[in-house]
Amino acid sequence: MWKWLTLLLLHVICYWGTATFAWVYFEGPKKRYALHTSKALWECTQLVLWNQLLWGPLSTLLLLFYWGFMFPTTSYWWLPLQFTINAIIGDVLFYTLHRALHHSWVYPYIHERHHQYSIPIGCATFFAHPLEHMLANVFPGIIGPLLTQCCFEGWCLWIGLITSTTVLAHSGILKDKRHDLHHLYRRVNYGNGFYLLDRLFGTHFRSFKQ
Repeated sequence: MWKWLTLLLLHVICYWGTATFAWVYFEGPKKRYALHTSKALWECTQLVLWNQLLWGPLSTLLLLFYWGFMFPTTSYWWLPLQFTINAIIGDVLFYTLHRALHHSWVYPYIHERHHQYSIPIGCATFFAHPLEHMLANVFPGIIGPLLTQCCFEGWCLWIGLITSTTVLAHSGILKDKRHDLHHLYRRVNYGNGFYLLDRLFGTHFRSFKQ
């Protein structure tokens, strides 16, 4: 169990470390304005921490009761292939669940909270309804490594990688602005990473000029 607690701690450190770095060095006044009051900043921080420390672990436990709590012992040589498969699984799952959250029957009650920030900001990456966090943030991120049987070291690299890159995608540091476009128009770029299903279903947009 201590290994899973280590992964949780790693996730929290990577999230807030990356968000703080982005806030201090890269996110300008236009992005910071969304959280310009102490009340708004506290509301964001409180919900993110609830998701990270309560709803995220609970949803992970649900999966682990099915898959088991033990980490397999596999060769590090398999990690590149495992990470590629993990990314594909995560992209497909995130697209499917994320697009479902944009359905008119669901959006006003669950996903609209995340879109409170039309300009995404790093520290609000997991500012979301608890149900959304469990379904669209946690499950796509961990089902891949469970299926590919990643070792503990692989899990550490994977959790650190997806946590940091997800925060960076919301912070605007990366040259890839596809998630910024999603927050602006809300009908494009539902996936992440490879954007496979976006390309397939015609919702893939790479730039503001498109």
